[in-house]
Amino acid sequence: TSKQSASSPPGEDDSRSASGSGSGHLSGSSSPPSSPLPLLEIGHRVVVGRVDKVRGVIRYLGPTAFADGEWVGIELDTSRGKNDGAVDGVSYFHCGAGRGLFVKSSVLRPGGTA
Repeated sequence: TSKQSASSPPGEDDSRSASGSGSGHLSGSSSPPSSPLPLLEIGHRVVVGRVDKVRGVIRYLGPTAFADGEWVGIELDTSRGKNDGAVDGVSYFHCGAGRGLFVKSSVLRPGGTA
């Protein structure tokens, strides 16, 4: 399989809108987050970002076809995402249009309630 190695694939900025079944968990060892997340798991609630924060639920963890590395697919609580869980024709998870987002674990913090 070929992967895009660009730092920001079209329509993405270290946050991606896709989802899938992934490995189910991901440690933040490659880029330690500012608020430690000891273990990310599908179904955990998170806050994305530091300034313009949005909340959502992890729906995918793992590699993607759109960029190298490990990505976290988030279903956002609001329509501030970039996709519906699919990127470049590959479906990683399913959510409403504009509610999917892919990010690196370093921009996530524990999320609590909506």
